[in-house]
Amino acid sequence: MSGSRTIPVRRSRGFGPAALSAFFYPGAGQFLQRRFIAGTTLALSFTAFLIGFLLSAGRIIYRYYTLMQSDDNLHLGLPLIGMAVFFPGAIATWAVGIADALASAGRRNRPTDDKLEQEPRS
Repeated sequence: MSGSRTIPVRRSRGFGPAALSAFFYPGAGQFLQRRFIAGTTLALSFTAFLIGFLLSAGRIIYRYYTLMQSDDNLHLGLPLIGMAVFFPGAIATWAVGIADALASAGRRNRPTDDKLEQEPRS
């Protein structure tokens, strides 16, 4: 059977690795699937939202202890608007990263004519 040949099939990874990677950090699932532009976009936007959230949380903690120490600062209040913007942005980016990794893994695992295994030809 020296004339028999098979068509190579590219097997892609399942849903698990991409979804698990995207669960821990948005963009990691896209990097695993070699979608570098989408991975970079998600990772940078999540990082920006996370930094904004942590900075606004730090400002709130600082302002809280400043208010406790003196009676003169009662008019300042707590800056909650930053957390109201950055926290939902981080959660939305995280959810989009997981959904995109799962959808892309589903598209990559769908069998097409060029990915189907064929019997050796005699």
